Amino acid sequence: MIDHKWWEKYYAKVALSLGLIGALYYFVFAPRGIPHAYVVHSERARMLVTISPSGTEQLFVSLGVPVTGAEPPTDAVMPPMPELARLFAAHGTEILGPPPSFDALS
Repeated sequence: MIDHKWWEKYYAKVALSLGLIGALYYFVFAPRGIPHAYVVHSERARMLVTISPSGTEQLFVSLGVPVTGAEPPTDAVMPPMPELARLFAAHGTEILGPPPSFDALS
């Protein structure tokens, strides 16, 4: 993806694989206009993302499904990829295609 309006900052905790105990922490800065993607290799990863300047939260509002009860929806709530790409484009982010495979990065 390429963000034409936003700067993104990621702080990620990724568990080590290969039976090792511990975790790796990464901080990544993705300036606007630079293609980027994330590929999660571990079974579980956590990420804190900040995006500036403000305004991109409207993208997530448009993607959201209101929770009407005590539990979140159990069905998938993401729209099909063509609709997702259209919504991202309307908010200044261009989806270039699927992210590279982990094997292609190693």
